[in-house]
Amino acid sequence: MFNGQCTTAPAMRQENSDGVEFETTDFYLGCFLKSQGFELSDVRRHDGRSTFVFRDRPERRKLILGFYNNEGTVCPLAFIGAIKDMKALIHNS
Repeated sequence: MFNGQCTTAPAMRQENSDGVEFETTDFYLGCFLKSQGFELSDVRRHDGRSTFVFRDRPERRKLILGFYNNEGTVCPLAFIGAIKDMKALIHNS
């Protein structure tokens, strides 16, 4: 269990031609959402910072609150895999 302090990062919802998307610059929140099965639709880079764009789902808000309240649960191997995948995306693109 992680007992450190969490900081929030700017996040937003926006519409695109395929539906509603959710964006975050919080790396570990992005990894958490990916490990929860959210589809990563884009990674945008600006001024050395990555923004992770996911297809939104109705349960996102509840999952994010659980993440920041240290109540979220995830399969450890899925979370580790998501971290590795997301690091590869930001360092190799």
